[in-house]
Amino acid sequence: MSKLKRPVRPDLADSKHAALVDDLREFEEFRETTLPVLRELVRKKAPPAEILEAVKSLAAARLGTMLITADAKTALTAIKDILDRTEGKARESVTHTHQLENIPEQQFDALLNTEIENLKKAKAKASKQEH
Repeated sequence: MSKLKRPVRPDLADSKHAALVDDLREFEEFRETTLPVLRELVRKKAPPAEILEAVKSLAAARLGTMLITADAKTALTAIKDILDRTEGKARESVTHTHQLENIPEQQFDALLNTEIENLKKAKAKASKQEH
């Protein structure tokens, strides 16, 4: 947060005004610290990875702010995003069972032979159409 302390003033008792003053002070700090770094990186045509590294903590702080100030849906999205990026996405084990896994061997062989014959017929038909 800003090094500047907000003076206690009766005319800023309204929380909206106080929040606006806080936002302005945070922007002032951003303008004095982070923005010059970003401008310099862009000026020297730094690679995107270097620019991203410079703003990573700012992005994380913004997400953190959203957790506190946003509506429940936005906050939930921000929480999920933070956790996915820091802890990794949750994995779900999926077991695939092939439809032919439990059929008798003789039936499997018959299906396999039928498919082989169909492929041979299709190949022969395609060969005739080429000539």
